[in-house]
Amino acid sequence: MLNNLTVKQKLLLMLLLPTLGFLGFGGMMVNENVILLSSSSQIIKDTEGFVNIGALVHNIQKERGTTLAFVGSHGEKMADKLPVIRTDSDKAFKILLNEAAGENIQQFTILKNNLDEIRKKADSFQGNGDEFTVKYTNIIDSFFAVISLTTQKITDNKTSQVANSYLSYLNMKERTGRTRARVAAILINGKTDLPTLLKVSANISAFEVALAQFKNQATPEQIAFYEKTVIGKPVEEVERIKKLVLTSPLDVELGIDTGYWIEVMTARIDMMKIVEDKLAVDLKVQAQTLKNEMLMNLSIISIIAGIIFFFTLLFIRTMVNQLMAQLGGEPAYVANIVRQISNGDLSGKVQLLPNDKKSLLYSITRMREALNNTIISVNITMSEIAQGDLKSRITGDFKGDYNKIKTDMNSSLDTIDATLNEVMRVTNAISNGDLKQKITGEYHGSFGNSLPYTFEKTLEKV
Repeated sequence: MLNNLTVKQKLLLMLLLPTLGFLGFGGMMVNENVILLSSSSQIIKDTEGFVNIGALVHNIQKERGTTLAFVGSHGEKMADKLPVIRTDSDKAFKILLNEAAGENIQQFTILKNNLDEIRKKADSFQGNGDEFTVKYTNIIDSFFAVISLTTQKITDNKTSQVANSYLSYLNMKERTGRTRARVAAILINGKTDLPTLLKVSANISAFEVALAQFKNQATPEQIAFYEKTVIGKPVEEVERIKKLVLTSPLDVELGIDTGYWIEVMTARIDMMKIVEDKLAVDLKVQAQTLKNEMLMNLSIISIIAGIIFFFTLLFIRTMVNQLMAQLGGEPAYVANIVRQISNGDLSGKVQLLPNDKKSLLYSITRMREALNNTIISVNITMSEIAQGDLKSRITGDFKGDYNKIKTDMNSSLDTIDATLNEVMRVTNAISNGDLKQKITGEYHGSFGNSLPYTFEKTLEKV
Protein backbone atom coordinates (compact mmCIF):
# COMPACT_ATOMS: atom_id res chain seq x y z
CA MET A 1 0.00 0.00 0.00
CA LEU A 2 2.80 2.43 0.93
CA ASN A 3 4.59 1.66 -2.33
CA ASN A 4 1.73 3.24 -4.23
CA LEU A 5 2.07 6.55 -2.40
CA THR A 6 3.87 9.56 -3.84
CA VAL A 7 6.80 11.23 -2.08
CA LYS A 8 4.53 14.07 -1.00
CA GLN A 9 2.00 11.64 0.43
CA LYS A 10 4.72 9.69 2.27
CA LEU A 11 6.18 12.87 3.78
CA LEU A 12 2.73 14.02 4.82
CA LEU A 13 2.12 10.64 6.42
CA MET A 14 5.49 10.78 8.17
CA LEU A 15 4.70 14.21 9.61
CA LEU A 16 1.09 13.36 10.38
CA LEU A 17 1.61 12.09 13.94
CA PRO A 18 3.76 15.02 15.17
CA THR A 19 1.39 17.42 13.44
CA LEU A 20 -1.62 15.77 15.09
CA GLY A 21 0.23 15.88 18.40
CA PHE A 22 0.86 19.58 18.02
CA LEU A 23 -2.72 20.20 16.97
CA GLY A 24 -3.91 18.18 19.97
CA PHE A 25 -1.69 20.15 22.36
CA GLY A 26 -2.74 23.43 20.77
CA GLY A 27 -6.37 22.33 20.96
CA MET A 28 -6.00 21.58 24.67
CA MET A 29 -4.52 25.03 25.30
CA VAL A 30 -7.25 26.68 23.27
CA ASN A 31 -9.91 24.64 25.08
CA GLU A 32 -8.42 25.56 28.47
CA ASN A 33 -8.53 29.23 27.59
CA VAL A 34 -12.07 28.89 26.23
CA ILE A 35 -13.09 27.35 29.57
CA LEU A 36 -11.37 30.16 31.48
CA LEU A 37 -12.98 32.70 29.18
CA SER A 38 -16.39 31.19 29.84
CA SER A 39 -15.57 31.07 33.56
CA SER A 40 -14.59 34.75 33.61
CA SER A 41 -17.85 35.64 31.85
CA GLN A 42 -19.74 33.66 34.46
CA ILE A 43 -17.80 35.38 37.25
CA ILE A 44 -18.88 38.75 35.89
CA LYS A 45 -22.48 37.57 35.93
CA ASP A 46 -22.05 36.05 39.41
CA THR A 47 -20.54 39.30 40.67
CA GLU A 48 -23.67 41.13 39.63
CA GLY A 49 -25.57 38.52 41.62
CA PHE A 50 -23.24 39.13 44.58
CA VAL A 51 -24.11 42.83 44.46
CA ASN A 52 -27.83 42.04 44.48
CA ILE A 53 -27.39 39.57 47.35
CA GLY A 54 -25.28 42.11 49.23
CA ALA A 55 -27.97 44.77 48.82
CA LEU A 56 -30.65 42.36 50.03
CA VAL A 57 -28.57 41.13 52.97
CA HIS A 58 -27.88 44.73 53.96
CA ASN A 59 -31.61 45.41 54.15
CA ILE A 60 -32.32 42.14 55.98
CA GLN A 61 -29.63 43.03 58.51
CA LYS A 62 -31.38 46.35 59.08
CA GLU A 63 -34.73 44.58 59.28
CA ARG A 64 -33.33 42.09 61.81
CA GLY A 65 -32.12 44.79 64.21
CA THR A 66 -35.27 46.85 63.78
CA THR A 67 -37.48 43.79 64.29
CA LEU A 68 -35.68 42.91 67.53
CA ALA A 69 -36.25 46.43 68.86
CA PHE A 70 -39.89 46.27 67.70
CA VAL A 71 -40.57 42.86 69.27
CA GLY A 72 -38.54 43.57 72.42
CA SER A 73 -40.54 46.74 73.06
CA HIS A 74 -43.86 45.06 72.10
CA GLY A 75 -44.30 47.50 69.26
CA GLU A 76 -43.45 50.66 71.15
CA LYS A 77 -40.20 51.23 69.24
CA MET A 78 -39.41 51.12 65.52
CA ALA A 79 -43.06 50.70 64.55
CA ASP A 80 -42.76 53.54 62.06
CA LYS A 81 -39.39 52.45 60.59
CA LEU A 82 -40.00 48.71 60.27
CA PRO A 83 -42.49 48.90 57.34
CA VAL A 84 -40.13 51.13 55.37
CA ILE A 85 -37.21 48.76 55.90
CA ARG A 86 -39.37 45.77 54.93
CA THR A 87 -40.36 47.54 51.72
CA ASP A 88 -36.69 48.09 50.89
CA SER A 89 -36.00 44.40 51.56
CA ASP A 90 -38.87 43.37 49.28
CA LYS A 91 -37.56 45.58 46.49
CA ALA A 92 -34.09 44.07 46.83
CA PHE A 93 -35.64 40.58 46.85
CA LYS A 94 -37.56 41.32 43.67
CA ILE A 95 -34.43 42.50 41.87
CA LEU A 96 -32.57 39.38 42.99
CA LEU A 97 -35.32 37.01 41.83
CA ASN A 98 -35.65 38.76 38.48
CA GLU A 99 -31.95 38.25 37.71
CA ALA A 100 -31.49 34.84 39.34
CA ALA A 101 -31.26 31.65 37.27
CA GLY A 102 -31.55 27.89 37.70
CA GLU A 103 -31.69 26.39 41.17
CA ASN A 104 -31.11 29.77 42.80
CA ILE A 105 -34.63 30.92 41.83
CA GLN A 106 -36.19 28.08 43.78
CA GLN A 107 -33.87 28.59 46.75
CA PHE A 108 -34.42 32.36 46.85
CA THR A 109 -38.20 31.87 46.63
CA ILE A 110 -38.09 29.56 49.67
CA LEU A 111 -36.04 32.15 51.57
CA LYS A 112 -38.57 34.85 50.67
CA ASN A 113 -41.39 32.69 52.00
CA ASN A 114 -39.40 32.10 55.20
CA LEU A 115 -38.92 35.86 55.57
CA ASP A 116 -42.65 36.46 55.19
CA GLU A 117 -43.34 33.89 57.93
CA ILE A 118 -40.87 35.61 60.25
CA ARG A 119 -42.61 38.94 59.67
CA LYS A 120 -46.01 37.51 60.48
CA LYS A 121 -44.75 36.11 63.76
CA ALA A 122 -42.96 39.36 64.56
CA ASP A 123 -46.14 41.37 63.94
CA SER A 124 -48.03 39.13 66.37
CA PHE A 125 -45.10 38.98 68.81
CA GLN A 126 -44.85 35.18 68.50
CA GLY A 127 -41.30 34.73 69.72
CA ASN A 128 -38.50 36.43 71.56
CA GLY A 129 -35.46 38.35 70.39
CA ASP A 130 -33.15 35.32 70.27
CA GLU A 131 -35.58 33.34 68.12
CA PHE A 132 -35.97 36.15 65.59
CA THR A 133 -32.21 36.74 65.56
CA VAL A 134 -31.60 33.09 64.71
CA LYS A 135 -34.27 33.04 61.97
CA TYR A 136 -33.03 36.20 60.28
CA THR A 137 -29.43 35.03 60.63
CA ASN A 138 -30.27 31.67 59.01
CA ILE A 139 -31.64 33.48 55.95
CA ILE A 140 -28.54 35.65 55.73
CA ASP A 141 -26.26 32.60 56.12
CA SER A 142 -28.12 30.90 53.26
CA PHE A 143 -27.30 33.81 50.99
CA PHE A 144 -23.67 33.75 52.11
CA ALA A 145 -23.57 30.02 51.32
CA VAL A 146 -24.57 30.81 47.72
CA ILE A 147 -21.72 33.31 47.43
CA SER A 148 -19.26 30.92 49.11
CA LEU A 149 -20.20 28.03 46.81
CA THR A 150 -19.80 30.23 43.75
CA THR A 151 -16.46 31.57 45.00
CA GLN A 152 -15.10 28.02 45.43
CA LYS A 153 -15.64 27.37 41.72
CA ILE A 154 -13.25 30.16 40.69
CA THR A 155 -9.99 28.62 39.42
CA ASP A 156 -7.98 31.78 38.73
CA ASN A 157 -5.85 32.51 41.80
CA LYS A 158 -6.00 36.29 41.70
CA THR A 159 -9.74 36.39 41.04
CA SER A 160 -10.28 33.80 43.77
CA GLN A 161 -8.32 35.99 46.21
CA VAL A 162 -10.43 39.05 45.37
CA ALA A 163 -13.63 37.00 45.71
CA ASN A 164 -12.54 35.56 49.07
CA SER A 165 -11.67 39.00 50.42
CA TYR A 166 -15.17 40.12 49.38
CA LEU A 167 -16.72 37.13 51.18
CA SER A 168 -14.62 37.76 54.31
CA TYR A 169 -15.82 41.34 54.31
CA LEU A 170 -19.43 40.24 54.06
CA ASN A 171 -18.84 38.06 57.12
CA MET A 172 -17.35 41.08 58.90
CA LYS A 173 -20.39 43.13 58.08
CA GLU A 174 -22.74 40.34 59.15
CA ARG A 175 -20.96 40.05 62.50
CA THR A 176 -21.45 43.78 62.90
CA GLY A 177 -25.16 43.34 62.18
CA ARG A 178 -25.45 40.55 64.72
CA THR A 179 -23.73 42.69 67.30
CA ARG A 180 -26.26 45.42 66.57
CA ALA A 181 -29.10 42.97 67.22
CA ARG A 182 -27.59 41.44 70.38
CA VAL A 183 -26.74 44.77 71.99
CA ALA A 184 -30.17 46.10 71.03
CA ALA A 185 -31.70 43.17 72.93
CA ILE A 186 -29.63 44.12 75.99
CA LEU A 187 -30.56 47.78 75.76
CA ILE A 188 -34.24 46.96 75.41
CA ASN A 189 -34.00 45.10 78.71
CA GLY A 190 -32.05 48.03 80.12
CA LYS A 191 -29.35 45.82 81.65
CA THR A 192 -27.01 43.02 80.70
CA ASP A 193 -27.46 39.32 81.32
CA LEU A 194 -24.75 36.68 81.08
CA PRO A 195 -26.09 34.58 78.13
CA THR A 196 -26.64 37.61 75.92
CA LEU A 197 -23.35 39.15 76.98
CA LEU A 198 -21.52 35.95 76.03
CA LYS A 199 -23.17 36.02 72.58
CA VAL A 200 -22.16 39.66 72.11
CA SER A 201 -18.59 38.83 73.12
CA ALA A 202 -18.50 35.85 70.74
CA ASN A 203 -19.83 38.01 67.92
CA ILE A 204 -17.20 40.67 68.51
CA SER A 205 -14.46 38.01 68.52
CA ALA A 206 -15.84 36.55 65.28
CA PHE A 207 -15.76 40.06 63.78
CA GLU A 208 -12.08 40.42 64.66
CA VAL A 209 -11.31 37.04 63.03
CA ALA A 210 -13.19 38.05 59.87
CA LEU A 211 -11.38 41.41 59.87
CA ALA A 212 -8.02 39.64 60.07
CA GLN A 213 -9.02 37.37 57.19
CA PHE A 214 -10.11 40.34 55.14
CA LYS A 215 -6.85 42.21 55.72
CA ASN A 216 -4.90 39.08 54.85
CA GLN A 217 -6.75 38.62 51.53
CA ALA A 218 -7.51 42.19 50.47
CA THR A 219 -5.20 44.47 48.55
CA PRO A 220 -3.46 47.37 50.35
CA GLU A 221 -5.73 49.76 48.43
CA GLN A 222 -8.86 47.98 49.65
CA ILE A 223 -7.64 47.98 53.25
CA ALA A 224 -6.81 51.69 53.02
CA PHE A 225 -10.26 52.41 51.55
CA TYR A 226 -11.90 50.54 54.44
CA GLU A 227 -9.88 52.39 57.06
CA LYS A 228 -10.62 55.83 55.62
CA THR A 229 -14.33 55.08 55.05
CA VAL A 230 -15.42 53.39 58.28
CA ILE A 231 -14.43 56.23 60.62
CA GLY A 232 -16.04 59.12 62.43
CA LYS A 233 -18.43 59.69 65.32
CA PRO A 234 -20.78 56.73 64.59
CA VAL A 235 -17.81 54.35 64.76
CA GLU A 236 -16.54 55.99 67.95
CA GLU A 237 -19.97 55.82 69.56
CA VAL A 238 -20.39 52.15 68.62
CA GLU A 239 -17.04 51.32 70.21
CA ARG A 240 -17.95 53.32 73.34
CA ILE A 241 -21.29 51.58 73.78
CA LYS A 242 -19.82 48.11 73.11
CA LYS A 243 -17.15 48.75 75.73
CA LEU A 244 -19.78 49.94 78.18
CA VAL A 245 -21.91 46.84 77.58
CA LEU A 246 -18.94 44.49 77.96
CA THR A 247 -17.51 46.11 81.08
CA SER A 248 -20.70 46.99 82.99
CA PRO A 249 -21.71 44.75 85.88
CA LEU A 250 -24.57 42.36 85.26
CA ASP A 251 -28.09 43.49 86.06
CA VAL A 252 -27.04 47.16 86.11
CA GLU A 253 -29.05 49.74 84.18
CA LEU A 254 -27.00 50.97 81.21
CA GLY A 255 -29.01 54.10 80.50
CA ILE A 256 -28.51 53.94 76.73
CA ASP A 257 -31.40 54.48 74.36
CA THR A 258 -31.98 51.54 72.05
CA GLY A 259 -32.93 53.82 69.17
CA TYR A 260 -29.68 55.73 69.49
CA TRP A 261 -27.67 52.48 69.45
CA ILE A 262 -29.48 51.28 66.36
CA GLU A 263 -28.98 54.68 64.74
CA VAL A 264 -25.21 54.88 65.26
CA MET A 265 -24.70 51.17 64.50
CA THR A 266 -26.74 51.48 61.31
CA ALA A 267 -24.64 54.47 60.33
CA ARG A 268 -21.52 52.34 60.78
CA ILE A 269 -23.04 49.49 58.77
CA ASP A 270 -23.97 51.97 56.02
CA MET A 271 -20.31 53.02 55.91
CA MET A 272 -19.34 49.37 55.65
CA LYS A 273 -21.84 49.00 52.81
CA ILE A 274 -19.91 51.63 50.86
CA VAL A 275 -16.77 49.49 51.21
CA GLU A 276 -18.77 46.40 50.29
CA ASP A 277 -19.92 48.05 47.06
CA LYS A 278 -16.33 49.04 46.31
CA LEU A 279 -15.16 45.44 46.83
CA ALA A 280 -17.93 44.19 44.54
CA VAL A 281 -16.78 46.61 41.85
CA ASP A 282 -13.17 45.42 42.34
CA LEU A 283 -14.31 41.83 41.91
CA LYS A 284 -16.18 42.69 38.74
CA VAL A 285 -13.18 44.60 37.40
CA GLN A 286 -10.90 41.65 38.18
CA ALA A 287 -13.30 39.28 36.43
CA GLN A 288 -13.39 41.58 33.41
CA THR A 289 -9.58 41.78 33.47
CA LEU A 290 -9.42 37.98 33.56
CA LYS A 291 -11.83 37.81 30.63
CA ASN A 292 -9.71 40.27 28.65
CA GLU A 293 -6.56 38.28 29.46
CA MET A 294 -8.22 35.04 28.36
CA LEU A 295 -9.37 36.68 25.15
CA MET A 296 -5.82 37.91 24.55
CA ASN A 297 -4.30 34.53 25.39
CA LEU A 298 -6.83 32.76 23.18
CA SER A 299 -6.04 35.10 20.32
CA ILE A 300 -2.27 34.73 20.78
CA ILE A 301 -2.46 30.93 21.05
CA SER A 302 -4.71 30.72 18.00
CA ILE A 303 -2.37 32.98 16.00
CA ILE A 304 0.72 31.03 17.10
CA ALA A 305 -0.98 27.73 16.33
CA GLY A 306 -1.99 29.03 12.92
CA ILE A 307 1.52 30.33 12.19
CA ILE A 308 3.17 27.07 13.27
CA PHE A 309 0.69 25.02 11.27
CA PHE A 310 1.25 27.26 8.23
CA PHE A 311 5.04 27.00 8.46
CA THR A 312 4.77 23.25 9.03
CA LEU A 313 2.86 22.92 5.77
CA LEU A 314 5.32 25.30 4.11
CA PHE A 315 8.23 23.21 5.41
CA ILE A 316 6.66 20.03 4.05
CA ARG A 317 6.00 21.67 0.72
CA THR A 318 9.55 23.06 0.52
CA MET A 319 11.01 19.69 1.46
CA VAL A 320 8.93 17.91 -1.17
CA ASN A 321 9.75 20.51 -3.83
CA GLN A 322 13.48 20.33 -3.07
CA LEU A 323 13.47 16.55 -3.12
CA MET A 324 11.47 16.50 -6.34
CA ALA A 325 13.82 19.11 -7.81
CA GLN A 326 16.85 16.97 -6.92
CA LEU A 327 15.31 13.74 -8.19
CA GLY A 328 13.41 15.24 -11.10
CA GLY A 329 10.40 13.06 -10.44
CA GLU A 330 8.94 10.41 -8.18
CA PRO A 331 11.65 7.98 -6.92
CA ALA A 332 9.71 5.05 -8.40
CA TYR A 333 9.66 6.74 -11.81
CA VAL A 334 13.41 7.54 -11.66
CA ALA A 335 14.19 3.94 -10.61
CA ASN A 336 12.10 2.62 -13.51
CA ILE A 337 14.06 4.74 -16.04
CA VAL A 338 17.38 3.47 -14.63
CA ARG A 339 16.04 -0.10 -14.80
CA GLN A 340 15.13 0.35 -18.48
CA ILE A 341 18.61 1.64 -19.28
CA SER A 342 20.29 -1.22 -17.39
CA ASN A 343 18.17 -3.66 -19.41
CA GLY A 344 19.36 -2.06 -22.64
CA ASP A 345 16.14 -0.22 -23.42
CA LEU A 346 17.19 3.26 -24.53
CA SER A 347 14.05 4.05 -26.48
CA GLY A 348 11.77 5.15 -23.62
CA LYS A 349 10.73 8.77 -23.44
CA VAL A 350 11.63 10.53 -20.19
CA GLN A 351 9.21 13.07 -18.73
CA LEU A 352 11.17 15.92 -17.17
CA LEU A 353 9.78 18.68 -14.98
CA PRO A 354 9.50 22.12 -16.64
CA ASN A 355 12.85 23.95 -16.82
CA ASP A 356 14.66 20.97 -15.28
CA LYS A 357 18.42 21.33 -15.91
CA LYS A 358 19.91 20.04 -12.64
CA SER A 359 18.03 16.99 -11.37
CA LEU A 360 19.19 13.41 -11.17
CA LEU A 361 16.62 12.43 -13.78
CA TYR A 362 17.93 15.15 -16.12
CA SER A 363 21.47 13.76 -15.74
CA ILE A 364 20.21 10.23 -16.37
CA THR A 365 18.42 11.50 -19.47
CA ARG A 366 21.63 13.13 -20.73
CA MET A 367 23.51 9.89 -20.04
CA ARG A 368 20.87 7.88 -21.85
CA GLU A 369 20.98 10.25 -24.83
CA ALA A 370 24.82 10.10 -25.00
CA LEU A 371 24.82 6.31 -24.75
CA ASN A 372 22.04 6.04 -27.29
CA ASN A 373 23.80 8.41 -29.72
CA THR A 374 27.05 6.43 -29.39
CA ILE A 375 25.30 3.13 -30.07
CA ILE A 376 23.40 4.61 -33.01
CA SER A 377 26.61 6.03 -34.51
CA VAL A 378 28.42 2.71 -34.03
CA ASN A 379 25.51 0.78 -35.55
CA ILE A 380 25.34 3.10 -38.57
CA THR A 381 29.09 2.85 -39.17
CA MET A 382 29.18 -0.94 -38.75
CA SER A 383 26.19 -1.29 -41.08
CA GLU A 384 27.97 0.77 -43.77
CA ILE A 385 31.14 -1.31 -43.35
CA ALA A 386 29.11 -4.47 -43.64
CA GLN A 387 27.92 -3.12 -47.00
CA GLY A 388 31.54 -2.59 -48.13
CA ASP A 389 31.98 1.07 -47.30
CA LEU A 390 35.28 1.02 -45.52
CA LYS A 391 35.50 4.81 -45.56
CA SER A 392 32.60 5.15 -43.11
CA ARG A 393 33.57 6.60 -39.73
CA ILE A 394 31.88 7.57 -36.44
CA THR A 395 31.46 11.31 -36.77
CA GLY A 396 29.28 12.30 -33.77
CA ASP A 397 30.43 14.78 -31.11
CA PHE A 398 31.18 12.72 -28.01
CA LYS A 399 32.89 13.41 -24.71
CA GLY A 400 34.87 11.40 -22.20
CA ASP A 401 34.86 7.63 -22.59
CA TYR A 402 32.30 7.89 -25.40
CA ASN A 403 34.84 9.95 -27.39
CA LYS A 404 37.52 7.30 -26.64
CA ILE A 405 35.21 4.63 -28.06
CA LYS A 406 34.77 6.80 -31.16
CA THR A 407 38.55 7.31 -31.51
CA ASP A 408 39.40 3.61 -31.03
CA MET A 409 36.69 2.49 -33.44
CA ASN A 410 37.83 4.95 -36.10
CA SER A 411 41.49 3.94 -35.58
CA SER A 412 40.58 0.28 -36.05
CA LEU A 413 38.69 1.10 -39.21
CA ASP A 414 41.65 3.16 -40.48
CA THR A 415 43.96 0.16 -39.92
CA ILE A 416 41.61 -2.24 -41.68
CA ASP A 417 41.14 0.17 -44.58
CA ALA A 418 44.90 0.77 -44.94
CA THR A 419 45.60 -2.96 -44.83
CA LEU A 420 43.04 -3.76 -47.47
CA ASN A 421 44.32 -0.91 -49.68
CA GLU A 422 47.90 -2.34 -49.40
CA VAL A 423 46.66 -5.80 -50.23
CA MET A 424 44.71 -4.46 -53.20
CA ARG A 425 47.79 -2.52 -54.47
CA VAL A 426 49.99 -5.60 -54.37
CA THR A 427 47.29 -7.81 -55.82
CA ASN A 428 46.70 -5.42 -58.73
CA ALA A 429 50.45 -5.35 -59.43
CA ILE A 430 50.58 -9.16 -59.49
CA SER A 431 47.59 -9.27 -61.82
CA ASN A 432 49.58 -7.00 -64.18
CA GLY A 433 52.64 -9.27 -64.06
CA ASP A 434 54.63 -7.18 -61.61
CA LEU A 435 55.88 -9.67 -59.06
CA LYS A 436 58.34 -7.35 -57.46
CA GLN A 437 55.76 -5.39 -55.43
CA LYS A 438 55.74 -6.05 -51.68
CA ILE A 439 53.64 -5.02 -48.68
CA THR A 440 55.63 -2.20 -47.22
CA GLY A 441 53.26 -0.76 -44.59
CA GLU A 442 53.86 -1.19 -40.89
CA TYR A 443 51.15 -3.26 -39.26
CA HIS A 444 50.70 -4.59 -35.78
CA GLY A 445 49.16 -7.70 -34.35
CA SER A 446 47.82 -10.27 -36.76
CA PHE A 447 48.28 -7.89 -39.72
CA GLY A 448 51.91 -7.23 -38.86
CA ASN A 449 52.88 -10.87 -38.16
CA SER A 450 51.23 -12.86 -40.96
CA LEU A 451 50.09 -10.62 -43.81
CA PRO A 452 53.57 -9.51 -45.21
CA TYR A 453 55.02 -13.01 -44.74
CA THR A 454 52.12 -14.70 -46.54
CA PHE A 455 52.37 -12.38 -49.55
CA GLU A 456 56.15 -12.78 -49.80
CA LYS A 457 55.90 -16.59 -49.82
CA THR A 458 53.14 -16.40 -52.38
CA LEU A 459 55.25 -14.18 -54.66
CA GLU A 460 58.29 -16.42 -54.26
CA LYS A 461 56.31 -19.46 -55.42
CA VAL A 462 54.82 -17.54 -58.28
